[in-house]
Amino acid sequence: MTVVPRRQLYLTALFILLVVLLLLVFISVSTYRNLNRERNAAMETVHRQALTLINALEAGARAGMMMQMAGKDAIGNLVHKIGRSDDVNYLCLVNAVGEVVHHSIPSIEGTRALW
Repeated sequence: MTVVPRRQLYLTALFILLVVLLLLVFISVSTYRNLNRERNAAMETVHRQALTLINALEAGARAGMMMQMAGKDAIGNLVHKIGRSDDVNYLCLVNAVGEVVHHSIPSIEGTRALW
C-alpha cells in the first residue's frame, strides 16, 4: 500500500477548487451576457412593433383623409379600431400640451396624459 504525501493531497484539492472557481466565473459572465442580449432583443422587438403600428396608423389616416369620411373623425376611428385588437393594450395620441386627443378608450379622451 502506497501512502500519498499530505502536501500532494492539498495541491490536488487546491487545483480542483481553482478549476471549479474558474468555471463558475466563466458561467457567470456567460449568463450575464446572454441575459443582456435577450433584454436588448426584446426591446428591439417591441420597438419594431411600435413603429409598425405607428406606420399603419399614419397610412390609415392618410387614406381616411383622402376619402373624406363624411364629417367623421378618421384618426379617431382608426385609433378605436386598432385599440380593439387583442395584440394592442391601448393606443393613445397626445398633443404637445399633454392632453389626450385620441384614445382607444373614448372616456379617457380630453384628459391629461398620466406620464
